[in-house]
Amino acid sequence: GHITLADTASLVISASYALSSSYAVTASHVLGAVSKNYPTQTFSTDFNFTKDVYHIVDTIDVTGSLPSTPLNGNKVGLLNLGSSDPLIDRNGNNIMGLAQNLTVDSENASFQLLYSDATNGWIFVGANN
Repeated sequence: GHITLADTASLVISASYALSSSYAVTASHVLGAVSKNYPTQTFSTDFNFTKDVYHIVDTIDVTGSLPSTPLNGNKVGLLNLGSSDPLIDRNGNNIMGLAQNLTVDSENASFQLLYSDATNGWIFVGANN
């Protein structure tokens, strides 16, 4: 199954780990990531996410695979340019506590995913869509 960015909006707002976790609220590496020269890469074909990189997807549909063995606190970023619906392959780990891949169904959406633990998996930080 697939979840979409729209499906996760209430989870990002209401889930306690999204709002009160030290990763999401106080960790300087999360809040200051973009301003601290967060490197970017642009992709128009399938790719593997690299930690600490902001991945820009341009005008066609592509699949980005998350790291299969992330450590707590690892983060990746994504910016969806244009009208594509990129897929984020969970690569064996949960996304927002769900064992499902994520379809980014919102144009120009940008967000970071932070790996929290095996139960919650990758959680949204700073979503903008």
